[in-house]
Amino acid sequence: MGSKALLLATALLATPVAATAQLNGAYTIDPAGAGSRNFTTFDAATAALGAGITGPVAFAVAPVLFRESVVIPAVAGASAGNTVSFAGTGGTATIESTGSVALTIRPGARWIRISDVHVTGTAPTGLYIEGNDHSLVRVHVTTPGASSSDIAVFLDGCERMTCVNCVFRGGTKTFHSEAIRDCVFEACEFDGAGVATRLVEPQNENDADNVFRNCLIHNCRPVGGRGVYMNLSSYGTMFWHNTIVVNSNLEAVHMGGCCGWSRACSWRNNIIANLGIGPAIVYGQTSLGMLDQFDSDYNCIYAPIALEGQSIRTERGTFRGNLAAWNAYLSSNASTLIQSGGGASYDQNSIEVEPDLVSVNQPIDLRLLNTSPLIDRGTTNYIEGPWISFPSTATVADDYFGNPRGPAVDIGAHEYRVTIRANGALVPGLTTGYDLASPSDPGSRYACVSSFTGGRTGLPGGMTLGLGVDPVFFLSVNELVPTIFTNYSGRLDATGAAQTTVSLPLVRGLVGLRLRTAFVTFELAPFALRSVSSTSTATVLPG
Repeated sequence: MGSKALLLATALLATPVAATAQLNGAYTIDPAGAGSRNFTTFDAATAALGAGITGPVAFAVAPVLFRESVVIPAVAGASAGNTVSFAGTGGTATIESTGSVALTIRPGARWIRISDVHVTGTAPTGLYIEGNDHSLVRVHVTTPGASSSDIAVFLDGCERMTCVNCVFRGGTKTFHSEAIRDCVFEACEFDGAGVATRLVEPQNENDADNVFRNCLIHNCRPVGGRGVYMNLSSYGTMFWHNTIVVNSNLEAVHMGGCCGWSRACSWRNNIIANLGIGPAIVYGQTSLGMLDQFDSDYNCIYAPIALEGQSIRTERGTFRGNLAAWNAYLSSNASTLIQSGGGASYDQNSIEVEPDLVSVNQPIDLRLLNTSPLIDRGTTNYIEGPWISFPSTATVADDYFGNPRGPAVDIGAHEYRVTIRANGALVPGLTTGYDLASPSDPGSRYACVSSFTGGRTGLPGGMTLGLGVDPVFFLSVNELVPTIFTNYSGRLDATGAAQTTVSLPLVRGLVGLRLRTAFVTFELAPFALRSVSSTSTATVLPG
């Protein structure tokens, strides 16, 4: 063998052999798995992707802990039809990394789908994503936020990406983006874990049409923390139906500031609350002191202990005050508004009021209480202009939990609904028939009895039954409210049978009450009870 051939053979032996088979179809990632379609690590699976794919590829990820830093490369052959998916199965698949980035999607990668995967560890960056047309569904990311460079999720130059039902937690910045376009964040939670200085910091290309919808944004650090910070290059971002709650000496939301790149955004139906001494909103201004062209309206603005009642400020100090003073200021200083590019609306229909949330402390529950003044106070009207590609007919059909919104929408991520859950035969919101069968009592009188409280229920003939006082029943059968009980009293037929109906309305004021319904038979004299049917119990709960 010649020297050149020997050197070539030696080089080939020393070089790792790259996978040459292109992937197609279903695979597993499972350390305990076996076979030609199983990979024991993420690294092995992503290395195999380097050869490209010839069809859709789906990795089912075992519900175990993977201690590795994962890098997903650009995949030859990927397309809208040939996607690459990583889906956690049977529980929580977790990537735990001590490297600099826990999970990376490299430049040039497209059509990557990740679902039901947790990312954690001490890596300062949880997710770093480049490329287009990716999606995250139910992905949870937690980073420590120990240094100023820690970012839970960093999107860099992504287009047409969707994040649905994801939870991003921690980091000095919980979410940061640069040069993104046409991205949608639906029903996601951005939780700063008390350490983040900025929960959401979107930077994007001009006129980028990114949407944050039905998201929960909360728990920044109390000193030096902000909820949403929009400054450099945030042109054309929509914030619709989000709940933003902070406890900070700085603002809950910074709406633009540095220049014209941060204008032309839409803020509608959001709760913007600061429970600390900082304002709810700081509006950005141009170098000339003019307000950037924002569409901001139908929001709840709340900052109960803001310094000197300054729930709203402008960045350069032109205005400091509450919502009422803000609207008065705008009406007399219209020349400060930049009206080009489709016009602007500033808080004409917003309200400054306590939103009445279930709990802003641990355990956090940012749903609306049934007493909330934000119920039915939102709008389905969105401003349309050349700087917003979404039409004015656009709607937000569901809420954070996937429940449908009504024709009169609520402000915030949660649409308050009344539902009734019951045992027995009671069906929520429907007219339900109850059959009474007492064969030993043919021809006897019967009555429907019901209770919302703990006293005693009156029966015909002056009798009482220990089910409780029933004002709803009383008002209904006396036609003072819409009928709830029909055929509520009468005589059993010759077989000892009868039927009545109950139709319990979906009324918000009934939330929390328990309804017990039964039938009784009694004799006309001496008004003695003969039988009592089994009782059906319904509890009225918020949706």
